[in-house]
Amino acid sequence: MGIRSGANIRVDLSPEEKRRAQWSPQQLAGHLREVASSLPPWFLPDYSRVSPDGPEHWMTLLAKSYDMWLQPVVIEPADLKKIAIPVLVMAGDHDFTTVEENAEIFRDLPNGQLIIVPASNHGTLNKRPELVNLAIREFLDQPDSSAQTH
Repeated sequence: MGIRSGANIRVDLSPEEKRRAQWSPQQLAGHLREVASSLPPWFLPDYSRVSPDGPEHWMTLLAKSYDMWLQPVVIEPADLKKIAIPVLVMAGDHDFTTVEENAEIFRDLPNGQLIIVPASNHGTLNKRPELVNLAIREFLDQPDSSAQTH
């Protein structure tokens, strides 16, 4: 079973992402400090406990993650059709990717399910945890996970 949230299948970055890719090192550093301060307070201590590089590596991890986020992953529809396991495609109704793009991913998965979380963006997992947890629990608890869903 797989769960995807806020996935994309296009090369194009959003206009906001394109602007961010042009940021100066100072702008990026400021943004990464904002990201770090907006994360739940347990992220850094949890990371510090398991990282072989220690807590001083935290901002390096964020910078590398941010760079990775700006590198679109292209998945061809033919490749999605080969995924036999059940997959729950989840996105916020105001996510980076459109509802239509998430529906396209869902339609190409032989055993896909789709949930568009209302009043949510790319932070769906944190913004609407009760609804997200219910959807994931329902997905994982299905007795016949090999039956085609559409």
